[in-house]
Order: sequence, then structure tokens, then C-alpha cells
Amino acid sequence: MNLQNSTDAKIIEGLEQEVKKKQDLLNQTINLLGANEIKTLTELENLLGGKTLKELKEAHQTQLQNRKAEINNLAEQLDKSKEKLTFYADNLKTKESIIEEYQQAIQASEEFKTQTQATLQK
Repeated sequence: MNLQNSTDAKIIEGLEQEVKKKQDLLNQTINLLGANEIKTLTELENLLGGKTLKELKEAHQTQLQNRKAEINNLAEQLDKSKEKLTFYADNLKTKESIIEEYQQAIQASEEFKTQTQATLQK
């Protein structure tokens, strides 16, 4: 009978150690996720949304990839907008210089006309 009790005691001791390991793992998980927000297993379940940590990590990685893609798209749009702005600014400078040349030509023409009229009146 003692041998049976000794075996049972060893089995119970092993089970208690296993329970302690699992409790420690659970406590570490709760501390990692935020002990202030998790008071019960129901709160932990709600936090995880019925997903495993691996699933949550994969979902987070997917979100990060999507955000990076969005950032790249916005960067491309920004580059295109900068190119358009540069084009329009250069185009505006070209038009301004054409207008300035035209105004100078008109002024020179007016001066020539005035000089010609003065010469003809003499």
C-alpha cells in the first residue's frame, strides 16, 4: 500500500509541477499583454478576440505590410505631385518670360514709333 501511495504522490507532485508551469506561463502572458487590463480569463479571451497569439502576430504583420504599401503609394503620389508642380512652375516662368519679351517688343515699337514721328515732324 505504501508503494501505491508513493507512486500516487509522485504523480500528484508531477501534476502540481505541470500546473505551476502553466500558471507561470499564463501569468507571464498576462503581464506581457498588460496586467492592468486583464483581471480574468474572460478579459484575456476578449483581448485576444478568440485568436491565438500567432494569429494576432500574423494579422499585425499583415497590417504593417498594408501600411507600408499605403505609405509607398502616398510617396509615389507625392513625387508625381512634385513633378507636376515643377513642370507648372517652369511653364509659368516660360510664359512670364514670353510676356516680358512681348512687352519689351511693344515698348521698343512704341519708342520707335515716337522717334519716327518726331523725325517726320522735323
